[in-house]
Amino acid sequence: MNDLIILMAPTASGKTSLSLELAKRFPIEIISADSRQIFKYMDIGTAKVTKEEQKLVKHHLIDIINPDESYSAGSFEIDSKKIINNIISNKKIPIVVGGTGFYIKSLVYGLEDDKISNEKKKEVREYINTILQNEGPEKIANLLKEKDILAYNYYEGNNIRRLSRALEFYLLNGYSITQQKFHSKQNYNPNYFIINTERDKLYHNINQRCIEMWDNGFQNEVENLLKIGYGLHNYSINSVGYRECISYLDNKISKEKAIEEMQKHTRHFAKRQVTWINNQIDDKVSDTKEKILDTMCIKCEKFLKNIS
Repeated sequence: MNDLIILMAPTASGKTSLSLELAKRFPIEIISADSRQIFKYMDIGTAKVTKEEQKLVKHHLIDIINPDESYSAGSFEIDSKKIINNIISNKKIPIVVGGTGFYIKSLVYGLEDDKISNEKKKEVREYINTILQNEGPEKIANLLKEKDILAYNYYEGNNIRRLSRALEFYLLNGYSITQQKFHSKQNYNPNYFIINTERDKLYHNINQRCIEMWDNGFQNEVENLLKIGYGLHNYSINSVGYRECISYLDNKISKEKAIEEMQKHTRHFAKRQVTWINNQIDDKVSDTKEKILDTMCIKCEKFLKNIS
């Protein structure tokens, strides 16, 4: 079983800067495990690596679909395995970098085969859609809270599509989507490196990043997406940052309030990421960014020797 180097951390922890520093020392290519950076036209609001940064090191699975298209953890597994094989065949080191835990676990373990009939899936989806149309999204959220508190806590504050999907999964499978089952046979031997940032510092980074996003043209990015025809009806757009900016553009809240809400919801999102990592990843190296860089360099040296 091949080793796989994985860099995980909540948003605004410094994953990009660390991976770019690593690229100065080793022939690496990065597989992005970020469920929002897969979308085109959504650069500033997803803190996507810049075009200049992408010239320094090749990034995969960024800008691969439009905001009205869908992508799953299963798709990530299939695409990433092909990319990893190609990177290794070229005598380079694949590094998985991101904060979307379900993507990473699906890659490492492989999702369990779905044996539920299409008829049953259709029945449950129609049931959820009927509730949504007759009683609204709040009822969906309350049902999820009642039946699956784990998923509710993880997805709280997310768009209704994710809440509905979590409820659908529970009704179909009888257990939480946060405990999604994987194959017993692993695809890779994971080497997890986790950037551990003090909470106060992390929250400061998040608050500052949100301000910088607006200063760097985030409002223009959202306006352009709306002009193209995308909007809150697309689950990619109905997410942290974009949702608050659209509320501002619709004159529902002030710009200051939009930034404040964006900061708050991003902090909540980061907290959920930390909780997921702590609960789901057992064998890991967790330390400051500087020390993680040192330990990853040692691992990269060994990896390079094995593929040479």
